[in-house]
Amino acid sequence: MVLSLFLCACSPQKRLAQKFVKQTKGAHVALYVPTELVKLNMRNDVTEDEIDSIPLDERAAYLNSFVRVINDMDDSTFLDILIASFESALNDYGLKLDYWDIENTKPDSMHWFIDIPKIEIQERVESYLIRDFLIDRGLWYSYNVQMNVLNVASWFELSNGNTDKTVFTEQNYIDKVDGYIKDGETVTAKYTIDTVTVDGFYRFAVALGKLYAGYSYDYFMNLYIYENLLKNSTEPLLPESIYYYRYDPYERYFYYTKDDKFILLD
Repeated sequence: MVLSLFLCACSPQKRLAQKFVKQTKGAHVALYVPTELVKLNMRNDVTEDEIDSIPLDERAAYLNSFVRVINDMDDSTFLDILIASFESALNDYGLKLDYWDIENTKPDSMHWFIDIPKIEIQERVESYLIRDFLIDRGLWYSYNVQMNVLNVASWFELSNGNTDKTVFTEQNYIDKVDGYIKDGETVTAKYTIDTVTVDGFYRFAVALGKLYAGYSYDYFMNLYIYENLLKNSTEPLLPESIYYYRYDPYERYFYYTKDDKFILLD
């Protein structure tokens, strides 16, 4: 492990990443977000028989009564929180949110363009499995708990003069479930659920803003690494053949990741 860390510290990729951090300090970032969110109710926790038992003029209200967040949240509040968190995180990276004259100053290494044309929020229900081995019975027991899930999917168009790719990322805000299987005269499931709320979803927007800023920074950094490695390579070099770095501006260190990043769309 010690040898591995030493080699990583001396790698060409690591040196390029360090160079990128120094060279881009103070870069300007223009961020654009949609005026409205796409909100989809994908819940399936009401059966057809149950719906059929409700009078026609009451069904819409009945179905809406199951929705936890998307009907009550405010798009502008969510987006304002996300932007403020994004800007705060940019400052931690040594960058600043700034809307320059796009017509006269095109994106370059010190002027980044980040457009989020679409943010889609799906509210749905998923099963969470509580599973325990009961020693006295010598058997595994399991119980499915229905939990609320809000999936936030965002599409990004990023440019710093060298790229015009579209990337994607999605994250989930979900109920917190804590439980176990209990033995006794009968086997029972004991659990508690901390249910998703509108206020909790707004707090989730804070985390998303920070994550989006970090993912954007890492995307440009890894593009810089790849382009410079390509210049000095005598053989074909594919992006997936090199490590993908993430940068932590708080501890000021770099680390590898396979999945904690944007997904490049064809």
